[in-house]
Amino acid sequence: MDRTVMWMQWNNLGMEQLHIENSKVGINADGVVVGIREGKPFRIRYQIDTDLQWRVQQLKIELLNRNSKKLQLQSDGAGHWQQADGTPVPELDGCIDLDLSATPFTNTLAI
Repeated sequence: MDRTVMWMQWNNLGMEQLHIENSKVGINADGVVVGIREGKPFRIRYQIDTDLQWRVQQLKIELLNRNSKKLQLQSDGAGHWQQADGTPVPELDGCIDLDLSATPFTNTLAI
């Protein structure tokens, strides 16, 4: 599978372009979302890598504005998360799935 899809938000102004492709080890998703939340425009880019069972292995997300912020997390697929530098994230212990409210794509990961 190698697909690019686009959709518009139904409850706010905004849209997303998402590219999904299979790799030998899982799924790679790369999306850009633009929209308005709480009256303010935003633009984000996210990348999600999963294993063959669609369990999240890595998340990269970046707020694309003047005050750009980045977050990169890695998971073992069993509820243990760490930052890119290997620092554990105990607040996420036990979490298997992730949900980015700006995109409907992450709703499919839990299915």
